[in-house]
Amino acid sequence: MEKQFIIRKYFIQFIIVTITVISFICPANSIAGQRLFFATDSFAPYLYPDNGKTTGIIYKLMELTFKEMRIPFSVAHFPWKRALLMAETCTSDGIPCALKTTARTEKLFYPEEPLITTEIVIFYRTDTNFTYKNFSSLKGKKIGAIRGYSYGERFDQSTIFKKEYGNSLEQNFRKMLAGRLDLVVAYKTPGIFKRHLYEMDNRISYSDTPIHKAPVYLAFSKKEGHAELAENFTDALVKVKKSASCREEMKKLGLPPGVSTPCN
Repeated sequence: MEKQFIIRKYFIQFIIVTITVISFICPANSIAGQRLFFATDSFAPYLYPDNGKTTGIIYKLMELTFKEMRIPFSVAHFPWKRALLMAETCTSDGIPCALKTTARTEKLFYPEEPLITTEIVIFYRTDTNFTYKNFSSLKGKKIGAIRGYSYGERFDQSTIFKKEYGNSLEQNFRKMLAGRLDLVVAYKTPGIFKRHLYEMDNRISYSDTPIHKAPVYLAFSKKEGHAELAENFTDALVKVKKSASCREEMKKLGLPPGVSTPCN
């Protein structure tokens, strides 16, 4: 009798621990029949609000891909650090425009196929004699970056230059033009887009050589079923990138010269 009691006691403890571990990863939540909710920063021209509606290269790509999968979704805009935390704690279903880092893979599911591959480059004032040749070109510089963004692990972890964090690319560009920053690090496509938008084309240039090339993903939260969702998303995304619909949607965006799209 005592032996049966002990076995039962440890079995109950095992069940409690198992449930606790599963709950810690993320609450169970069925995908079927539900609208997915994604949170991310405004990241023009990839994904941003325009006249009350979300648009952009990555948004249109997501729209076509989830249409192929027959899954409805919505996107809301938050500061990047908050949006990332929402994905990591399963408050949202994931975060678009995410780089893949060692730390993030512990808390998010990444599809095999990226949304797009981007270059990270250095922007500088045209009236300076700065030339980016290699990473040592940044030594001793004060470089503007956006709080919470990753620019590749080498840049993120480097101590040979000073990083000064701002809340937006526009803010960093204006600080650089005012002489408060030496350089600005940015994703090439958004940097070109914002430079053109703020009429800074003649005042700001960028390095031909990137400091980092990085695939950008739609990273899914670790909710139940989202590992399979990430796999299915890859299959649909590969198909969509090769479609005429993808090329047609990109043309409608009226992108400035130098901005690349993911359509094959």
